[in-house]
Amino acid sequence: MALYHSIQGHIVLQDDVIIFVNQAFADMLGYTIAEMLAMKMSEPVPFLYSEGQALILQRYQQRLRGEPVPSMYPIRCLHKNGGIRWVELSAKRIMLRGRPAVQAVGVDITDRKRAEGELKQSEARMRLALDVQGATIWDYDVKTRKMYVDDRAKVGLGLSRESDLSLQSSDYWHTVVHPEDLPRVREAMAQHLAGETSFLEVDMRVRHVEGHYLWSRTRAMVIERDEQSMPKRVIGTAIDITDRKRDEQQLVQYQERLKALATELVKAEERERRKIAATLHDQIGQNLVSCKLMVDSILLEQPMQPLVKVSHILGQVIEQTQSLNEDLASPTLYELGLIPALEEWLEEVMASPLHDLVISLHQEGFPEIEDQDLKALLFRTIKELAFNVIKHAQARKLRVELVGGAQFAEILVTDDGKGFDYEKTRCQTGQKGGFGLFSIRERIENLNGIFEVKSEPGQGACIRLGIPSRSNRDG
Repeated sequence: MALYHSIQGHIVLQDDVIIFVNQAFADMLGYTIAEMLAMKMSEPVPFLYSEGQALILQRYQQRLRGEPVPSMYPIRCLHKNGGIRWVELSAKRIMLRGRPAVQAVGVDITDRKRAEGELKQSEARMRLALDVQGATIWDYDVKTRKMYVDDRAKVGLGLSRESDLSLQSSDYWHTVVHPEDLPRVREAMAQHLAGETSFLEVDMRVRHVEGHYLWSRTRAMVIERDEQSMPKRVIGTAIDITDRKRDEQQLVQYQERLKALATELVKAEERERRKIAATLHDQIGQNLVSCKLMVDSILLEQPMQPLVKVSHILGQVIEQTQSLNEDLASPTLYELGLIPALEEWLEEVMASPLHDLVISLHQEGFPEIEDQDLKALLFRTIKELAFNVIKHAQARKLRVELVGGAQFAEILVTDDGKGFDYEKTRCQTGQKGGFGLFSIRERIENLNGIFEVKSEPGQGACIRLGIPSRSNRDG
């Protein structure tokens, strides 16, 4: 009577027929008790899946004969409505009325089988994704400090697949991680275990058995906590990023070389400007002046209209040569310094009828620049920034400030023009309007200097250049 009302399925078979089945077993397969009691084991059993029916009947007969067979195993059944149900049987041989019989308890494990199948599919997809990325998996028990790593990690470090014992404790990995990276790795792990970060991501160097180091990017997450919310289990992946790190390092080196070459190019250009300016002044300019003096001397003795025109043309060419000479290399810059050169140049700009811009120059404690290349670089940079304001800003006022400081000498170029979106301009590098500021920024930053832009549309602009002291710049 107790078996009849049990929530577990119970069935008894004897002489190839079902002699007892309870309501739970019948409900599990969608039949009535009467329908199941009418079934015979000598005929195809309706609730047994066809592919496994022969094996199940064979085990049934072996169990009746007392032969050793598994006492517990899952079978695939057919529900009366046509659906598949998985039942886990626990069977044993009994004696009933003097003859052998088989008593079995059945538990519906369909949901568990479905979950296992989904888990296997998920694991297969995860393994495929990890294989594509070349990732390894590790599993860390926080309480026992035991760590499992897959075979790919061992092989990657030059270990054999059988070297499980050396990888069981997290202490082992503390000896593998590069000493310079270990404090950072420990801090990141501690923060994650404390719940301060939602996940762990850290790059580290790990030692190969041959002695060299490989770069690894580790991502991990606490997946289980105890009743006190203390971490119990962490699962993570690791990807070998040695090649990527090497490429990044080479890229940085290439960028540094490019910056150095760009700086040398600017210096070489400035030296060539000075050479050309010296040639214009010392040779071409002097010869032109001498020619004009000779022509003017002849005109004093015998005025001739053609020579008057020649004298006039020579005068124009001399003025043009002097103007070109100053554009190439300001004599004031090299003879008197940066501030006098800027004052002279701004006076010329103010005198131009092409704009009504009010320009002011202020200096307070700005140091004298002795390096000729740096002096020329700053002079041309300020001119570039001023020309940008004149051409694009639609400003009424332009202010240039040069201020000295203990660590940095600062240059500020401020206008009240239409302003601009600097981040958008940075993205336009190489396009119209984008390369000028990029070039200036690269020049200044290559000197360990500071380049800052504060501007918004309609709010004007302020560009700040910070030039380090000579010791900081040389360092």
